[in-house]
Amino acid sequence: MLVLVVGIATFGRADAAGYKIGQESVSGAGVAHAGGAASAGDASTVYANPAGMTQLDGRQLVVGGHLLRPDASIDATGAAITGGEGGQGGIGAFVPNLYGVWSLPNDLKFGLGINAPYGLAVDYDDDWVGRYNELGASLTMVTVNPALAYRVNDKVSVGGGLNAMYSRARLTQAIDFGRALGGNAQSLDGSSDFSGTDWAFGFNVGALFTVSPNTRFGVQYRSGMEFH
Repeated sequence: MLVLVVGIATFGRADAAGYKIGQESVSGAGVAHAGGAASAGDASTVYANPAGMTQLDGRQLVVGGHLLRPDASIDATGAAITGGEGGQGGIGAFVPNLYGVWSLPNDLKFGLGINAPYGLAVDYDDDWVGRYNELGASLTMVTVNPALAYRVNDKVSVGGGLNAMYSRARLTQAIDFGRALGGNAQSLDGSSDFSGTDWAFGFNVGALFTVSPNTRFGVQYRSGMEFH
C-alpha cells in the first residue's frame, strides 16, 4: 500500500518554540496530532508510537510533505541603530517525510521513518537595524528512525526504535568595525558567518493497549538528544 499526501502550513511568527516544525506526518497534522500514540492509522505510527505498527496489515509505505511559509517581519520603530526593517525574512520550504512498515515472522513488525521534526530559516536585508544580531539564520534537522514492534497478545503491543538525527546550523551577522576601530559607529560594517554540523543518537519506545474493539490507549517516550 502506498499513500502520498501533501499539506500546507502558514506560520505567523517564529520564536523559541518555532524550531519545532510539528509536521512529522500529514495524517497527524490533520488532527493536530491528537491521540497519535493510540491511533496507529498508518505507517507514520513509527514516529508517534512504534507499538502501533502491530495494528497495520501487511506492508505499508507513506510519503508525505508540507509546504511551509513562515512570516518574519519586523517593526523597527524607535530603534537606536540606523537601517531598515529587514524586509520579509521568512523563507519558505518543502519538508518531506517517509514511513514504511513491513511484516516479519512471529508477530514482529519492522518500520522505518525519515522526517524533519525541527527547522527554521530567516534571511534579512543587509542594512536592516538588527544586522548586528543576525542577517540570516538556518537550522536543519533530519531524523532516521528504524523501529521494531511486537504483539504480545490481543491486548498488548510494545515497540521501540533508534533515532539518528543530523543537524546543521548557520548564523550570519554584521560586525560594526567602525566602533571596534575607534571610529564612527555603523560607518564600516563587516560580516561573520558561523556554521556547524553534528549527529546525535537517541531512542523511542512505546506500548499500545487494546481495551475493547472500540477503545485503545497508547504511551510513548522519546529520549532527548544533544548537539555540539
